[in-house]
Amino acid sequence: MQEKSSTIHNKKSFKKLMSLHFSTAANSYDKYAIMQHAVAKSLHQLVASYVVKDVAVIADLGCGTGRETQLLATCYDQATVIGIDIATKMLQKASNTPFKNIKWCRGDIEDLPLKANCINLLFSNLALQWCDLATVLNKSYSTLTLGGYFIFSTLCAGSLCELSNSWMSINEANRVNNYFSKDQLVKVISNSPFVIEDILYDRYTSFYPDVISLLQSLKYQGVNTIYRTAGKLTSRSNLQRLIQSYSELQTDRGIPLSYQVAKVVLKKVN
Repeated sequence: MQEKSSTIHNKKSFKKLMSLHFSTAANSYDKYAIMQHAVAKSLHQLVASYVVKDVAVIADLGCGTGRETQLLATCYDQATVIGIDIATKMLQKASNTPFKNIKWCRGDIEDLPLKANCINLLFSNLALQWCDLATVLNKSYSTLTLGGYFIFSTLCAGSLCELSNSWMSINEANRVNNYFSKDQLVKVISNSPFVIEDILYDRYTSFYPDVISLLQSLKYQGVNTIYRTAGKLTSRSNLQRLIQSYSELQTDRGIPLSYQVAKVVLKKVN
């Protein structure tokens, strides 16, 4: 079904703003993306369990600063590894690397600039929640060789629940993006051409000294783009109300922010 023009416009605006936010955060991202690094570690373990060492071509979708791309290039040093991202400055930072087996490419994950049947492994760590997953799965399938894997992580419903609930407590809804429930995620994947090899679910919680530190951390990671608000700012008074509401969740470890993460292993079998 064709999208309404307003939806198309919003999607284009969202991607433009998302790219800008990630580019702005290029130099601060790795310092603050502690949760992403933790998820990536377990995702690399899945790669090691499923993917043989003699693969020829790997693509890292939404590669960001290239941290995981470089690890893939180290573990699979005989392979060509392609890092793909939509944010120009992220790629500029990523390309400042001595790895000779990495190629960098600016591109949209929903419209991969890759030939058919040329990739042995598609890897993506916490990038697909910014995309239309069904589109990504259908288009990425053709880029894989027979027997190739798509191993990725993505956020599920319940992510950032403390922040979302605090916004709603002051009557500001739609301040956190929506994510698939586990059932919705499985349904979208099942409707794709892929065979599901494994899906694992984990909860990650980060803690911050105060609400301002938490909000700044999201900004410094570039993950502060909200689809439905189209960049609309809140008032200073509402921000203070948010801080007051969220501060009620203070624990001995600090202010919590939780993530529900799915780690998925898919295979192309025909």
